[in-house]
Amino acid sequence: MMHKFTVEIIFGELAFHLSLGIMFSVAVMQCLICFFLAKESSSELQEELRHVQAFVSSIDKNRSLSSLTKISYGLMLVSLLVQSIVPALFLFFLLVVKYLVDLYARVKLVELFRGGLLLKYLAGLILVEQLVYIVLFYLLWTGSHVTLYAGVLVFSNFLIPFLKQREYKLSRQGFGKEADFQDL
Repeated sequence: MMHKFTVEIIFGELAFHLSLGIMFSVAVMQCLICFFLAKESSSELQEELRHVQAFVSSIDKNRSLSSLTKISYGLMLVSLLVQSIVPALFLFFLLVVKYLVDLYARVKLVELFRGGLLLKYLAGLILVEQLVYIVLFYLLWTGSHVTLYAGVLVFSNFLIPFLKQREYKLSRQGFGKEADFQDL
């Protein structure tokens, strides 16, 4: 009996020291990142900031895609806010609606970027997004791990930011002219 108790104390202390070590490592990495960013020329950073602020994604220019993205984010927020007070069946309904909205948005994205450089990248992101939705539906179906469901749900909206980032990089490299993104 005493032996089991000491093992639990040792593992508890080990977990505490491990979490302390992780927090310390993250703090050191943040300091290093700030140090290396400070070494960058501030004029280069200001120029990049100007380019980022001037960039308007073709997704934002398309009104229906912009609206669908906002609806998807809204459904995610509603699901997160009510997850602890409503039954799993209601969350399942919200997830189905969100999935259908996102599916329609993906069809619109494929139409927008058809034949362009971003289509292959978009196809990979859509595949990963479908896997995320499979995990979400499984977590709701089993009724367990509602906290994990909330965490995975936040990552169900990763496609649009990654796609906008790739579109920005292509436009900065000179591959993506404004007309290329609009006519696709």
